[in-house]
Amino acid sequence: MDLVWHFLIAGFMYAIIGTFMLIGFSGIKYITTLSGWISFQPYLWLASALTFLACGIVLHRDLSHGMTLVRFYVAFHIVLTVINGIFISLSSALPLTIMYTVLFATPIVLVGSSLFTNKLQITKLFSQGEILNHAMHQKS
Repeated sequence: MDLVWHFLIAGFMYAIIGTFMLIGFSGIKYITTLSGWISFQPYLWLASALTFLACGIVLHRDLSHGMTLVRFYVAFHIVLTVINGIFISLSSALPLTIMYTVLFATPIVLVGSSLFTNKLQITKLFSQGEILNHAMHQKS
């Protein structure tokens, strides 16, 4: 059930960020022009939000069959994030674009790797109790 919650929260956060980007970019277009790929970013975020929400709903209804869809989408999202970062770095002169792309791709890569390797403990993924338990038993 924790995994469902994570996908729903991720979808909600992607929707908020996409909406803010859409509003912000609509104000920027009167000041300067954005490259085509950068102006397309809010729509990518909103599409990802809908897909994360759909994955959460599918997992909630049927965890065993939904895992196949979620694994496919997470792998697709990782590839899309890397390709998106490459296109952004090619379409703009913003410094450190590749570094930020790697930074933004890291959480989804971590979640994705646990989805593909740790099938038995998938429902305990990043749960508060698991993190607290690990922190309390860490030896200095």
